[in-house]
Amino acid sequence: MYGGLGIRMVVEPLTARGAGGVLGGILALSGIAQTVGALIFVHELGHFATAKWFGIKVTEFGFGFPPRIFGVTRGETTYTLNWIPLGGFVRMVGEEDPTDPRSFARQSVLKRAIVLCEIWSRVWGIGEEAP
Repeated sequence: MYGGLGIRMVVEPLTARGAGGVLGGILALSGIAQTVGALIFVHELGHFATAKWFGIKVTEFGFGFPPRIFGVTRGETTYTLNWIPLGGFVRMVGEEDPTDPRSFARQSVLKRAIVLCEIWSRVWGIGEEAP
């Protein structure tokens, strides 16, 4: 028995059907990649949603790293799927240049910190008075 957690029920049928070895490894890696991809997507979505919530202009929400496979523009944001699936990004206006009134750099230190640490803002309820 594998700790009594039901792992035996999952592992044994796969190996009994010949899914062990190379195919089992491919299936395991595929599952890991899908899980990591979902975590990355949700993480970047948090940055995106928090930036939009504070009125920061987001020009691109990208899953994966360029070169770009394709992109769709909705409003002021381009949503892209890129070739290197090892991460994602949210491109905001003015990450270093505060000339645009909706730029990231023009926001208060608290708002910038909340956008960068978006999960903590949700957990602690920081910034709920935002416009």
